[in-house]
Amino acid sequence: MRGVLKRPVFGVVPAGDSHFRLQGELDLSTVEILRLALHKLPGDFTLDMSELDFMDSTGLHAIFDGRDAVTVTLVGVRPMVMKILDLAGLLDGRHGLIVIPNGDGSDPSKPS
Repeated sequence: MRGVLKRPVFGVVPAGDSHFRLQGELDLSTVEILRLALHKLPGDFTLDMSELDFMDSTGLHAIFDGRDAVTVTLVGVRPMVMKILDLAGLLDGRHGLIVIPNGDGSDPSKPS
């Protein structure tokens, strides 16, 4: 079918207290799903990005906007997202960000 645009698929799956698994493509057309999931969180949170196929700057903004006093942990971060974090200057250790590139996505607050 020529001329038909496929809408990206994105999901936020709860994976524990303040821990979510992101799946699919996070961009302008899907970012509101993430904003809704994160907006009531009282503090630190973890995002498992191992199933995230794509993220643009809109997704990055949704994760960090207004979260100056919290720690954000990103696990399973793929090289494409690492590049975006680096270009945005978020890997310098000054932004309350913990990045675990090859993490397994398990909830770090729960004992194994």
